[in-house]
Amino acid sequence: IQAKEPGLKSTLLYYRGNTHTKLQEPILAIQDYNQSILLVNKAVTIFYHKAYNHYKLKQYDQSIINYETYNKLAGPSSDVCIKLGFLYSGNEWYEKAINMYSQAIEINPSLKEAYFLRGQIYLNTLQREKACDDFIKADQLGYEKSYKYIQKYCESALLNREHNFQIGNFFIFPILEKKH
Repeated sequence: IQAKEPGLKSTLLYYRGNTHTKLQEPILAIQDYNQSILLVNKAVTIFYHKAYNHYKLKQYDQSIINYETYNKLAGPSSDVCIKLGFLYSGNEWYEKAINMYSQAIEINPSLKEAYFLRGQIYLNTLQREKACDDFIKADQLGYEKSYKYIQKYCESALLNREHNFQIGNFFIFPILEKKH
């Protein structure tokens, strides 16, 4: 790319990287993003796009580095927190994954996927009560997959929880009676 001004050249490289991404050419996209970053040090969105392309190439460690850099420079976003949580859980870095999903929920409390994914991590780390809380919350927010997890893992936990309602001598389990 020919441009006299570094800012313009960086912008052109960035857009060419986006074009490579759309053309399913992640290696070329990453090369353009790298050149663009060198020209303009705080080209924050480039880290996001680089991370995405590294992910497509199954270069998960590089994807993590670029998403973390993006979060540091731009401030955390629920989208990037979800992506990092997913990548961390794939590496079995469960505490980091839980922290990322929790941060995503903090940013956007109605993010049903974050509750469900955090619930899966809690389940994998034998924290069933926390997992059930998250599955129930995800279900309440309309995440359909969570209902199967509630049925499979949380039915007995619900017997002793505040999610139950007692009317006279009858217990009503509104979550378990739900039709999907």
